[in-house]
Amino acid sequence: MRPVSETDLHECDEEPIHRIGSIRPSGCLLGVSPEELVVEIASTNVNSLFERPVGDVLGRALPDIAPPDTVAALRRSLNGVRRGSRVLHQYTWNEDRPPLATMLSQEHDRAPFLVEALLQEDPLTEVAARFCQVFDVYALARLRDVGQIIECLVGAIRELTGYDRVMAYRFADDGSGHIIAEAARADLESYLGLHYPASDIPAQARALFVRNRVRVIEDIAYTPVPLAGHSISPSNLDLSGSYLRGVSPIHLRYLHNMGAAASLSISLVRNDRLWGMIACHHTTPRVVAPSLLILTEMLSQVLSVVCHGAEREEQAALAASCAIRVNQLFGSFSAGPTWQLAGMELLGSLSAALGASSAALVNGAAIKRTDNAPPRSSLDTLATWLDTTEQTSVATNELAVSMPSLDLELPPGLLAARWDQRPRSWILLFRDEVAHTVTWAGDPTKPVKRSPDGLLAPRDSFRAWKAELKGKALPWNTWEVEALTRIASPPIAPGTPLTPWSEFGASPDSVLLVDANGVVLDFNIVAGRQLALEAGVHRALGSLVNFDPTVNVEEIVASVLDGELWVGQCESFDEPPRSYEVTATPVEGANEEVTHIAMSLRDVSERIRLQAQLNQAQKMESIGQLTGGLAHNFNNLLVVILNCADIAAMRLEPDHPAQQELALIRSTSEDAARIVKDLMSFARQERSVADHTDLRVRLEHITQLLERTIPARIKLETDISEAPLWVTIDPSQFEQVIVNLVINARDAIEKKGTIFVRAGVTYLSDQRAHGRKLPPGSYVRVDVEDTGKGMPARVLSRVFEPFFTTKTDTRGTGLGLSSCHGIVSRAGGHLEARSTVGKGSLFTTYFPVTSADETTEDTSVEATIPTTSATLLLVDDDSTVRTVTGRMLRMLGYEVLEAECGTQGMELLVESPHIDLILTDQIMPGMRGDEFADAAQAERPDLPVVIMSGFAFDNWPDDALHRRFLHKPFEIKVIRATIEQLLQECRANDAASASACPG
Repeated sequence: MRPVSETDLHECDEEPIHRIGSIRPSGCLLGVSPEELVVEIASTNVNSLFERPVGDVLGRALPDIAPPDTVAALRRSLNGVRRGSRVLHQYTWNEDRPPLATMLSQEHDRAPFLVEALLQEDPLTEVAARFCQVFDVYALARLRDVGQIIECLVGAIRELTGYDRVMAYRFADDGSGHIIAEAARADLESYLGLHYPASDIPAQARALFVRNRVRVIEDIAYTPVPLAGHSISPSNLDLSGSYLRGVSPIHLRYLHNMGAAASLSISLVRNDRLWGMIACHHTTPRVVAPSLLILTEMLSQVLSVVCHGAEREEQAALAASCAIRVNQLFGSFSAGPTWQLAGMELLGSLSAALGASSAALVNGAAIKRTDNAPPRSSLDTLATWLDTTEQTSVATNELAVSMPSLDLELPPGLLAARWDQRPRSWILLFRDEVAHTVTWAGDPTKPVKRSPDGLLAPRDSFRAWKAELKGKALPWNTWEVEALTRIASPPIAPGTPLTPWSEFGASPDSVLLVDANGVVLDFNIVAGRQLALEAGVHRALGSLVNFDPTVNVEEIVASVLDGELWVGQCESFDEPPRSYEVTATPVEGANEEVTHIAMSLRDVSERIRLQAQLNQAQKMESIGQLTGGLAHNFNNLLVVILNCADIAAMRLEPDHPAQQELALIRSTSEDAARIVKDLMSFARQERSVADHTDLRVRLEHITQLLERTIPARIKLETDISEAPLWVTIDPSQFEQVIVNLVINARDAIEKKGTIFVRAGVTYLSDQRAHGRKLPPGSYVRVDVEDTGKGMPARVLSRVFEPFFTTKTDTRGTGLGLSSCHGIVSRAGGHLEARSTVGKGSLFTTYFPVTSADETTEDTSVEATIPTTSATLLLVDDDSTVRTVTGRMLRMLGYEVLEAECGTQGMELLVESPHIDLILTDQIMPGMRGDEFADAAQAERPDLPVVIMSGFAFDNWPDDALHRRFLHKPFEIKVIRATIEQLLQECRANDAASASACPG
């Protein structure tokens, strides 16, 4: 190979891979105009689609060459294509062949739509079932360690897709990649831990990976299929969003050198930046179903969000740890002249926490340094130079480059913070030159070679190559810099008189002066306020704050008097108590003997509370995201199951033996629907549907379930009124409250005990109601009482606070009782708690009683046989749900017109003016259900509309819910009753309007 010039090296970065002018042969590509659907671009293998040569396809409109139903469906689907995105549908391109999976995309408004028909079969049902078997999304959501999440994802993707090797890349700021997880065939050489230089993925390829997040190469030895153009040159067609886009010859050689014959790449994108990638390699050609790729991409993006949350949690914990050490270091300053004694131990601890090699503390002429810090003379010069910069902090990992005027032998990494306004007041942290070596996959300084045919080729060696980084330290992370520089003080102006340094009075923390007997002799203003101290009154330290039972105050005093530093925690005796970080340092007397102790108490109560809230919120964030999307899919499946069971029951005689099995199917499906609703509630994304409910029936049902979850050592006793207990509440939310209270009661009983569940009607007088902020009247009272350990007053006062929990991280989220309180309050009721330590706790709920005549009308199928015929328009993008629901409505006697999207629904509405009512799904591509309802009622203002959805998120405006809303899955009797009620209201309004007209 001839030498490669610098100009040649730029070719790799400038290769126009998004305008490559060819595709892979696994499909056919059409570029059609947005309005007329004229074929402007076509791949030369288009005869596989239409049995026509490419010349007979170019320049013709799709309606002239494709089946009419396909063209109509394609027009509707193109309306829902967002710019820069890609969607998957199935279309029949040849009536003698089965439908083909087809990708739709468009780069910008003026660009042609790319229609890519994939020639392989796509067994969608089988793929979905396999996906659900392989991925336990809830187990993934519970993982909080980034490494565990990525390892789990990589293993699952390999099991799902069948590739020989699946790797997870993590990209650094400089663009280089690092393989952090790998699942591979046992006989393959491992690439785990290898680094790949940034040149392996040029800038334009990196941009494409952000825009087009799934990249498949079925066979690197494929023969490119050229594109032919009508009015657009194939070389000008932007294929950035194309699924079938051809592959750069350089990349194909790269894969060949890695021993890969096929590949799949899934981009992990955060804030429009490529932060990672899942790379799948196979040693032989491999084809994967398109629907499986879409599902895998979706899960990868969701877990990208999960990883981001886990990283934030890890960084928050590290930052909090460093902040504690900084606070303790400056808390030790309250000891006045002896700050050095405490400061040196804390300085070493801070240095280790921030990953520094050494540290020093400059205080005027005094310099304290750790054992391996630079020489005192160098530190003295550095501090003087830092004063001249008038900066409050400095952070660099290349000191010689950042500060070339300093001719000193210093480590390349420096993090400096000015801790006081006076000159020469610096904390200095150093990092040595990077001692570790980076394991590169090939020599990163030799990214390309020129092949005999003149084309650039990637490195042909992937053996580990060691590269040492000279003159650099590991860079300081943002959180490391912030942890130290938060204490930085601006320098004082020249000539400003210096005041005596009295941290005792100026400290924002409580500072106590303690004698050798553990008696507090003096204190600052903050301590007087926080601990209610009085001047001249000497009190024992143990009577002011509460240390851990394992800590002996006398031992603390003795060790500090011996010259040691003591760092720990304590609490106040308040209710609820305040939490403090404690730093105790020795104070020298006149003869340089330690005679007293300076104890600094920093109030960290709020920080601990907020950190706990952050941790719990991040733990639940991913579950909330995953639950909402999954609920929609499950609810659509349950619609089909429930409605098919109802249809079958209607077709059979009432005494047919199969009726029992059908009833069991309905009952089981309803239980499944409740489980989905409970998951939605857990994710805090449910839409509550209040109903007139007999709590007696609900309690009998739920206590039977709870008896199976309570261990034999605990008895569950019930005392429930025999009379109906009618209230208005979402039944599943009421059950959620009772289950939560009973499970908490179970956890409070450590050995044997009893849980009592009681329910009945009580009357709240003016006084009793006022104390509970309720109006006087009759209420259903439900008690859950236990004989457990009870709660102290400080816990009882916070029991309904969000995120407050006394359980371990694995047993409680701190949201259960807070959620229960919110549910009861929204139902117009009240939840209260009483407890006695050692005897147990009592939780009582009050719900307003509603009269028996408010019960819902009989909504059985027999009770709602249509009295008059009506024509319904059913709009749902899920063809199975639409087919089954339409069949059910026709069996009930309605005429039903069906549409798969809002655009088609509007066309039918114009063509069929006799439509009496619309039932529409909410979440659909293109036009949402509420948007379609707005358009329909703009044409016919009196036309009733019912919006249906199985989606867990509130993604539509509140005014859309002013229409009648049905949550999927729904029973036949419910949808029937809803339709009849709206039709009767519409007829009544028509009759009233007619009678009001003169005539």
